[in-house]
Amino acid sequence: MALRRKSRKHKTTHKAALHPHHAKPYRKRHLFALGFFTASVLAVAFFGAQNLANNAALRTSAQDAAQSIAAKNTLNTSPIVMRSNLGFELTYDPGMFSVTATSIEKDGKPKTYDYAANTPTRDYSLVQFVPADTSNQYDKSALTVYAPQDKTVIQADLAGVAQSYADRSDATFNVITSKTETATINGQSYQKITYDSVPKARAGKTNLATVRSVIYVGILGNKKPIILKISDVTDTISPLSKYEEVVGSLKQTGAVAAAASFDRQVLMTAADIVTKRSGKLSLASANAFTDRAEAATLPDASSRVTNEYTPAVTKIYHLNCGSITYQGQPLLRDGCLGVTGTGFFVSADGYIATNGHVVSTTAKDIVAYSLSEEVLRRIFEIEGYSPAEIDELINTVLSDPTAAAAVLAAIYKLPEGYLKINNQLDVYLATLGKDAPDTKSFLRSRSYSDTSTIKNAKLIGYDYDSADLVSTKFTHSDVALLKLDGKDFPVTTLGSIDGVSKGSKLTVIGFPGIADQGGGLTDATKIEATATTGTVSAIRDSNDGKRKLIQSDAKISHGNSGGPVFDESGKVFGLATYVLTGENGDSNYSYMRDIKDLKDLARDKGVTFDTNSATQKAWSAGLDSFYKAHYTAAINKFKEAQKLYPSLALADDLIKTAQTKIANGEEVPEPIWSFLLWGVGILSLGGAVVMVVIISKHRVKHAVYTATNAGQTPLAAAVPAMAGAPAAAPATGFSAPKVAMGPMPPTAVQPQMQQPVAPQQPPAQPPVQPQPPQGPTPPQNPPTMPV
Repeated sequence: MALRRKSRKHKTTHKAALHPHHAKPYRKRHLFALGFFTASVLAVAFFGAQNLANNAALRTSAQDAAQSIAAKNTLNTSPIVMRSNLGFELTYDPGMFSVTATSIEKDGKPKTYDYAANTPTRDYSLVQFVPADTSNQYDKSALTVYAPQDKTVIQADLAGVAQSYADRSDATFNVITSKTETATINGQSYQKITYDSVPKARAGKTNLATVRSVIYVGILGNKKPIILKISDVTDTISPLSKYEEVVGSLKQTGAVAAAASFDRQVLMTAADIVTKRSGKLSLASANAFTDRAEAATLPDASSRVTNEYTPAVTKIYHLNCGSITYQGQPLLRDGCLGVTGTGFFVSADGYIATNGHVVSTTAKDIVAYSLSEEVLRRIFEIEGYSPAEIDELINTVLSDPTAAAAVLAAIYKLPEGYLKINNQLDVYLATLGKDAPDTKSFLRSRSYSDTSTIKNAKLIGYDYDSADLVSTKFTHSDVALLKLDGKDFPVTTLGSIDGVSKGSKLTVIGFPGIADQGGGLTDATKIEATATTGTVSAIRDSNDGKRKLIQSDAKISHGNSGGPVFDESGKVFGLATYVLTGENGDSNYSYMRDIKDLKDLARDKGVTFDTNSATQKAWSAGLDSFYKAHYTAAINKFKEAQKLYPSLALADDLIKTAQTKIANGEEVPEPIWSFLLWGVGILSLGGAVVMVVIISKHRVKHAVYTATNAGQTPLAAAVPAMAGAPAAAPATGFSAPKVAMGPMPPTAVQPQMQQPVAPQQPPAQPPVQPQPPQGPTPPQNPPTMPV
């Protein structure tokens, strides 16, 4: 039997099967699913948007809370404007100066006020600026402003007025006029006269240094004089420039109010009262100052830096003891001096960076800070003065601030070797929390045992020479390294000066402290690091030409020495070190040592820094969670950091705040819940898209179904014609005769192929014929059946 083979060129076409449910244009299940997925997408979008807005608000609240915690320990060194109703004002830094102002009250008597930011404006006729750092009682420098209302002057009288306020020569000093010139301050002309008080020689010897005073005289709007007198300044103790900056801020203001007569004698008497600041002799910290600052709000970036790295900042105590000799003769027996500064961890295994002058104390420092009548008498005895001369010199020094300042300056100018320390003892302590060391105990035992928050440190090395501070000729870099035993200390990240430029923002963290008491060593029970902010004013070459210095307007004070200076990314690029006079006479700028100086010292000492601190990682992770308002996770990380480093006091404040936020329902869910929410949204959106596709395909099939089966009964539509069936008759409107079907009679030979069954009713249009199944092709004419 010959079978017809299928042509190879004939391609089978696959078409989607049509089913009875395609008779409807839609299916309920599809529409329901589409509605469900669409509703899910809208719900997720709505709640997601609400969640995002709510979380954003909660995160903002968290950041505000963290910023508030950082701001509690931030120094506000914003300048204060001192105003007088008599027609003048002056701007000063409260971290640099203490200010008193005297006015005549209604009863005609003068009254003196401590001036601060909120002090009311009055008819101040006498104002005095003195150093806020009172640790050195022999620094009697001051700026005094006189505004007498009993004398009308003209421009030609200015020099004469200045002379009336000048110092006079006496048995100790010759006062000479070194320079007379005209100065312009904020558009106003002033007479400026500089006076030098030169000590008189005694038998070819002198123990006093030249002391300088400068007087400015101008005319106020009411034709009354204003006199500004800078007195008792020396090059080494009280630089003239810090007072000249205040003078440079002088402005004459509005109408001058009427004031009672205030003659020169009254003014001078009041000035003497203010000038004679009493204070017992003490071994005050070389890095102490009077802290009159208030809390301030930090910028966001600085707030994060402050919170993240304050735990890595430590207060350094350098306790130095020994006997001092002057030209080989005993001067001080077994005395001690305490110096404080700031340090910061640069390695997880306990290396601490600080300034060289914090860890190095000279014999001159000890003598200067322990200067007393007995010490002066002994120095003059060794110098060969007679008892009468010694009494006269001591009386002069104790009664004359100018002479006292001259003595102090002379000590720092002594040739090397004049003063020496014998049996020297140096103890270095680093604080890890808020507890201050019991220095009274140290003075009794001359040793200090470690506690959980105060550790003895080992001096690894320093690069510093105290002569640099006197000569201002930098020969060393003023950096040092200490070492604590232990591991997993919090650490800072060291950066580079190359990453900053003029105008870059910076943050300084340190421990400016109040003048120490108790034998010159602090007796405070609690300490806390503070932060100041500012910008980079310039990056300068040091005058040895070998190193860099960063100049900034950030206000740092004694006690900040050695503190880290951070850029906005939180990397340390400098160490707070000096407050110096600039190249053009500008002053009160802060100067920072380049962090490269510290890296060079570490290299020279063979020290490498391990910055892989588990404490710092946990602490930083906790802050990340806190700033995102994930308070539960933040608390867990803070506690993990505290377990590694129990002295992490700042964690307590943040944990307490986080617990309050949780109790108030202000916590943002962990990211997994957000992921689940958005996952549901994405799946729902995908489901909606799939249902749209399914519905679209169904509608296409419905259209095909409708077109294909137009005019057919459902049964005819369901049974397509098969290959080999008779051709359908054309539609005539009459039904075709039905063919009776019956069983095939039995035969001796049954063919393998059955006769196709003719359709009961031919369709109006023949349906598309499906392809026959693979196999032998049935013959065109059926074989003859045997009878």
